[in-house]
Amino acid sequence: ADTGITPKLFNQVAQLGHFAGGAAIVLATVVLWHSHYAPLAGFGVVTFGAALKEFVYDEKFESAEVRGSSYEDFLFYMIGATAGMLAALAGQKW
Repeated sequence: ADTGITPKLFNQVAQLGHFAGGAAIVLATVVLWHSHYAPLAGFGVVTFGAALKEFVYDEKFESAEVRGSSYEDFLFYMIGATAGMLAALAGQKW
């Protein structure tokens, strides 16, 4: 069935999701763990989780029809995590 969704649009939405997911994990870590180290811990969780998902799980289980570049997906997770970390650090009281 033709959904009218182009591969380019599919990839753009996917990258937005990777970015938002990375940022959300860092910010959720900050909300749940009230520590100056929380942004760094959240960044570590995103780094490990995104690497495991993109380079292990997706390579083995994701269908070729939807699988794009694992490196690009990982990059957008990390850009999101960086944005979340910067937002968390900007709001921290030193």
